[in-house]
Amino acid sequence: MKYTIFSTDLTNPLAVWQHFEGEERVYWHDTQVNRVIVAAGRVKRITEAELADYPWAWYSQSFFDTIEDPIWQNMGNELVVFTHYYVKEEGKAYWVTATDSAPVIAPMTVPSVQHTYEMVTTGDYTAWQSLFEGIQQAIRSGEVTKVVASRKVAFHSETPFQTASIIGNLVAQNEGAFIFAYGKGDAVFLGASPEVLVRKRGQDFMSYALAGTLKKDDIHDGGDRLLHDPKNLREHQIVIDRIRQTMLAMCDKVDVQATHIMELPNLYHLRTLLYGHDTKDSILTMAKALHPTPAMGGEPREAALAVLKQFEPYERGLYAAPVGWVCGNTPLFREAGDGLLIVGIRSALVHGQDLYAYAGCGVVAESDCEAEYTETATKLQTILKAL
Repeated sequence: MKYTIFSTDLTNPLAVWQHFEGEERVYWHDTQVNRVIVAAGRVKRITEAELADYPWAWYSQSFFDTIEDPIWQNMGNELVVFTHYYVKEEGKAYWVTATDSAPVIAPMTVPSVQHTYEMVTTGDYTAWQSLFEGIQQAIRSGEVTKVVASRKVAFHSETPFQTASIIGNLVAQNEGAFIFAYGKGDAVFLGASPEVLVRKRGQDFMSYALAGTLKKDDIHDGGDRLLHDPKNLREHQIVIDRIRQTMLAMCDKVDVQATHIMELPNLYHLRTLLYGHDTKDSILTMAKALHPTPAMGGEPREAALAVLKQFEPYERGLYAAPVGWVCGNTPLFREAGDGLLIVGIRSALVHGQDLYAYAGCGVVAESDCEAEYTETATKLQTILKAL
């Protein structure tokens, strides 16, 4: 398929997102390098072998192998290419499009909407207690050492939630995060994830171990406290060990960097970067091997997932699952097969006037039920502040 590059004076990516309302579309803003990609106009689902014919392909994978909940229908588990890609980076903007000319989009200001909404989930803490106790039973029996529990909280608005406004606020409020939105049908899955599942450049992989959390407060040594907290360090080490093991099966060498603090607007996280070198495997092969890491599922993986299927009272869909871009092969971009996949956390699914927000936390033997619930409430603020 032939794509042409056109320069453009259009500087507002949200105007592009808004222009293609009703079409399948993707918004992506990597705030670490200040790169924006907005794609629209589904062409088709492709295989990895077809990547070289397209500039980028969007990948999304459901947390579990199948999706049954109607709110997630037809979303995920495919590699998709688009007709139009709007790109903004290094102070320049351009289109990469399969048509003879670039889309004509009038400059517009996307208003920031103050949403009015109510929480419609009932019995939330009671359900959390039941989930927490189910996990602790599995830990005490020796089935698992860690399980990542999560909450789904439903909100309703008298008017439709405005996704362009939410995206704009997520970008403004979450420096250092990966802002994403994927719209298909009347559903939009969006969020501000701090976590890389896997990045591929040439023959090298990189992944984050991101586990261990402390809410920011008025004490200025919170990051240092987290770096020396035994419970969080043990939870974090479980993630490091599993990612390293997985990478070693596919790479000639794996480097584990020093653990440090990742500071977000309302949280501190423990983060360790792992680099795998000299691989012959694709980014999707690595993603499927890594997902879910113990930061999203638990350890051992299959036993933890069985606990979640038994006790977590809803379906995760794309929440906490891989989403991101795989590069094609054109002169402007990296070689085909490079890419960046994150995990879809600090996220929500929007259906018109209904919004479902998701947040999770790692549960180990030392965990406290109320403290972990409070941690999820803090993580939900990423979405709620954007409303």
